[in-house]
Amino acid sequence: MTRSELLLGTLRVFTSLLVAVTFLLFLVVASAQQQAVASLEGAKVDVSYSVARKTLGEVAEYRKKLLAAQERSRKATTTETRLQAQLGGMKIAYYKEMEIAREIANSIQRSGRCSRFSKEAGNGVPDEGPALWNGINSCAAEDAVPPQVATSIKALQNPNRNPAELWDRISRVGDQVSLSARQKEDATKDVSEISEKIDRAQSAVDAMEDIRVLESSWILSRLFLTAIPPSLMQIFLSFTSGLFGSLLLTLILAVYPNNDLRFAAGKGYWNRILLGGLISVSVFVVVGGGVAVLGSRDTMSTGSSNYLAFCAIGILAGMFSDRVAKWLSDRAQLFVNPSQANR
Repeated sequence: MTRSELLLGTLRVFTSLLVAVTFLLFLVVASAQQQAVASLEGAKVDVSYSVARKTLGEVAEYRKKLLAAQERSRKATTTETRLQAQLGGMKIAYYKEMEIAREIANSIQRSGRCSRFSKEAGNGVPDEGPALWNGINSCAAEDAVPPQVATSIKALQNPNRNPAELWDRISRVGDQVSLSARQKEDATKDVSEISEKIDRAQSAVDAMEDIRVLESSWILSRLFLTAIPPSLMQIFLSFTSGLFGSLLLTLILAVYPNNDLRFAAGKGYWNRILLGGLISVSVFVVVGGGVAVLGSRDTMSTGSSNYLAFCAIGILAGMFSDRVAKWLSDRAQLFVNPSQANR
């Protein structure tokens, strides 16, 4: 075997594998599309295949947004719980220090040394924490406090015990709690809205489950075959099934030269395969047109026809292209000469 013959044989093997794999890919996608269309009709979802596939992509994005919203809600809830616990501890510490401050204010008032807490002047001990502590600090600044409480006042002026500092921290943490509560509310609202969108589209998503599985595969997700509408997919399937049918006959003649099919094993390897695909498409158009050529009243519903029927017609047209060519010639004779069709 010469090098050119080896190269030609390798090329033919590669072409055969390519035609077979391409046909199988189109057949798989077409079958999944037919199942999806049937499921959409069975679920009474009033959308087309293309719209349902777009919805499938939108729902995938919705699910990502839903997970993000749920995560935001979880984080906001955790933060709010932590801040609430922190706020509770700070309030306990604040009220504890304020009890000491109130005792100090009562001692100052009983001593009568500071006019701010003087009963004679009609000044009582303030009920509010900040005002009470400010009054104590003012009396201490004027050195108008009893000696026995001076040490306690100095101890309360420590930043970790200072009622004013504790109150400011409580206010800041309270603002953070409110912010976390709003964030949790917004995230919960987003979760509810996104969940409603997913629920409304769930029927279409369930009907497109086979398509979703195909799109999750590595090969089909990059070929975008599922994006082809069913009506156009039938054309591609018809062409590839014709190629596949003619390839079958070519291999039969090569493997079984002594057969009773009454076909000549000619040298037109490439022409035979291409002819099978073109003949198959021609049959698809003729059968699909129907009205003028076949004399029928209704055209074929390309959106809901059986894919396997087209596949079978395409394979037979590709295998027996010479006979199909004669059949097409007869249809053309009827078409261009209507008078013979009425005989």
